[in-house]
Amino acid sequence: MDSSSLKSVLNGYRNSANSHLSEYEPLLLVVSPLLALAVALILHSALRVVSDNGLKPTVLALLMNFLKLVPGVKSYIDKEKQKVVDKLNSGGKSKREGWRTELPSAGLGAAVIERMKDEKAKDAVWQGKCSGTIYIGGSESEGHFSVINEACSMFAHTNPLHLDVFKSVVRFEAEVVAMTASLLGGKDKSQICGNMTSGGTESILLAVKSSRDYMKSKKGITRPEMIIAESAHSAYDKAAQYFNIKLWRVPVNKEFQADVKAIRRYINRNTILIVGSAPGFPHGIIDPIEELGELASSYGICLHVDLCLGGFVLPFARKLGYPIPPFDFSVKGVTSISADVHKYGLAPKGTSVVLYRNHDIRKHQFVAVTEWSGGLYVSPTIAGSRPGGLVAGAWAAMISLGEEGYLENTKQIMDVSKRIQKGTKDIPELFIIGRPDMTIVAFGSDVLDIFEVNDMLSSKGWHLNALQRPNSIHICVTLQHVPVVEEFLRDLRESVKMVRENPGPISGGLAPIYGAAGRMPDRVMVQDLLVNYMDSAY
Repeated sequence: MDSSSLKSVLNGYRNSANSHLSEYEPLLLVVSPLLALAVALILHSALRVVSDNGLKPTVLALLMNFLKLVPGVKSYIDKEKQKVVDKLNSGGKSKREGWRTELPSAGLGAAVIERMKDEKAKDAVWQGKCSGTIYIGGSESEGHFSVINEACSMFAHTNPLHLDVFKSVVRFEAEVVAMTASLLGGKDKSQICGNMTSGGTESILLAVKSSRDYMKSKKGITRPEMIIAESAHSAYDKAAQYFNIKLWRVPVNKEFQADVKAIRRYINRNTILIVGSAPGFPHGIIDPIEELGELASSYGICLHVDLCLGGFVLPFARKLGYPIPPFDFSVKGVTSISADVHKYGLAPKGTSVVLYRNHDIRKHQFVAVTEWSGGLYVSPTIAGSRPGGLVAGAWAAMISLGEEGYLENTKQIMDVSKRIQKGTKDIPELFIIGRPDMTIVAFGSDVLDIFEVNDMLSSKGWHLNALQRPNSIHICVTLQHVPVVEEFLRDLRESVKMVRENPGPISGGLAPIYGAAGRMPDRVMVQDLLVNYMDSAY
C-alpha cells in the first residue's frame, strides 16, 4: 500500500469516528476518560490494599468503617473501648492521684533518697516471680549488683558522644562489642563490627535501617520490603513504621519456626531483608537460620538474626553440649545480629549490641551532617548523647563474670528450663508449644482457658507473659527461678486444678479481655485499644 492509499484509509477512519462522536456532548467526551482514569486508580488502590492486608481483613475493615457512620454506633464503640482501657489500667488513674506535677519550691537534697525508697517499696514483689525481667539472681547476685552499680556510678557523668573526652568509656564500648562479636562471629571475625545501643529494639531498628540503606546503594531499591515470621519480635513492626518499609508477616510452620518456603514466596525485587530469631520470644524456638542464610544468599538480600535473648546463652549452651543448631555469623548469608547484654549478659538495663558482618553494611547505620551551623556532626546510633555509665556497667558485668561465669549461669538456667518442661508435661491439661531450644517454656491448653490459669498464677504473685496464635502463656527462665522452680510448678498445678474445678474468670482477672482481643476480627479496633491504654497509662 502506497502513502496516498494509506492516507485515504486513515481519513476514512477519522471521518467515521468524527461522525460517530458527533452524537455526544463535547464535555462528556472530555470527562469520560478522566472518570475512567479515576475509577482505574481507585481499583488499583483497592487491589493493593487487599494484596497488602488480605481480602477478609479488608472487607471487615470496610464493614466496620461503614457501621461507624451509623448514628450512635461510633459513640457506643468508643464507650465500650474505654471500658476495656479502664479495665486494663486497673485503677491506674486513681493510683496517679497525688503525683507531682511541678518542681518543689525547696529541694529535698540528699533526703530525696528516703522518698525514693518509700516509692520503691510499693513495687510488686518481683524476686523470682517474673518471666524474664530480672536476669540477675542466685547467691552471688548482691555482689554482682554492687559491681555494676559502682561501675555505673563511677562513669555516670560520661557521654560516649564526646570521643576525645571520655576515652575510657569509648574503649569499654569497643571491647563490649568485640567480646560479643567473638562469641557470635564464627571462624572469621576480622570484619565483624558494631555498636552498643539502649536495648534490643534499638539494635533491631538500626539493623533494619542499615539494611534498607545498604540495599538501596547496592540494588537501587526505593520501595523497600522486609519479611518476618509471625513469631518475630514486634520491634520489626516499629522499624517498618519508622523507616517506611512494607512489612510482610508470614505464618510459622508446624514446629513454630520461620517457614522458609513461605518466606521465599514473598520475596520480590523490593525485598531488602528477611529475619530469623534465635530463639523467638514467644516460644523459645530457634528458626532454621542455615536455611534462611541460603535463601538470603541466593537472592542477594540481607538476613538479620535476632539474638537479643539467645546471644549470651546459646554460645555457652553449645559448649556445654546442648544440641544447638547454627545461629550466628558462622552461617553464610547472615548480615547482622542483635544481642542484649542486659538480659543473660547480666548487664544494667539499657545495654544491647548490634553487629554487622562488615564495615560496608555498618556505615549505613551512621548519620553524618555537614551543613549544620553547629559544625560537622556524626552519630553512630539513634541517640546522640548516651549514658556512659551503662556502657561501663556492661563492660564490668562481662569482665567480672568471664567465660566460666557465663557457662555456670547457662548450666543452671538450662537445667531449670528442662525441669519446668518436664513438670508441665506431667500436667494432663497442658501442652508445651513446640520444642523449646533455650530457656523459654510456652504452654497452652485444649480443655481450659489458659488465660484463666494465668490470672490464677497472677493471684499467687507470678508475672508471666500472655501469648496469642495459639492462646498460651510462657515463662522466660532466669537465675531468679533457680531456687523457686518447685514452687512455680506447685503453683502451676494448683492453678490448673482450680480452673478445672471452677472455670470462669476470677475477680479482677484479665482473661476475658485477652480472650476477646484474640477473637476480635477487627484488628484496627484492638490496635486502638492498645494505643488508648498506653495513652492513659502515661
